[in-house]
Amino acid sequence: MKGHQIVTKENLEASEDVPSSFQRKAFCPKHADQVLTFYCEPCQTLVCVACTVVDHRPGDKHNPVEIGSVAEGKKRDLQKLIANLEPREKDVRGTLKEVERELSELPTSADAAIEQATAYFDQLISLLQDRKEEVVSEIGSRRQEVGKCLETQKEAIELELAGLTSASEFCKQALEHGSDVHVIEVEGQARQRVEDPFLMGV
Repeated sequence: MKGHQIVTKENLEASEDVPSSFQRKAFCPKHADQVLTFYCEPCQTLVCVACTVVDHRPGDKHNPVEIGSVAEGKKRDLQKLIANLEPREKDVRGTLKEVERELSELPTSADAAIEQATAYFDQLISLLQDRKEEVVSEIGSRRQEVGKCLETQKEAIELELAGLTSASEFCKQALEHGSDVHVIEVEGQARQRVEDPFLMGV
């Protein structure tokens, strides 16, 4: 029966865990009633008995070989491939596990980092605020000290200026309105009044 095959109970039980596409016989696309039983190595193509007579006749360009022997070689190749893949698969699984672990720990570690950063900068802000208050207080104290010093200097200068103004006015009055006798009499007083402010400023 074309496209069908009869299997025994034992074969059916042995193939229960194998996908049906792996167990089903393959038929030739050119000769539909022929099962693919040969492999043409130069063409790298599965062929049937009819193909070996027509299109893939043994010769320089074709070399049909029974698929059983070819399959054994392919199985060995697959086993080598699996052997090469297993350590890589193990490494990839280990890497995946590590990434998953880091992903699971990320929220906790991020929250801890945020908490540490917040505490650190809060402490810096507190220290800066304390230092700010100290500097502002120092500036205020210094302003008061300098202000008092300048006020004292101002008072002394104003007093000296008042003395100079008074002495100058006294001399002018003596020159404008005093007689010769008066000028002679008050000259000493005028000198005293002029020199005293300078002495006070020294």
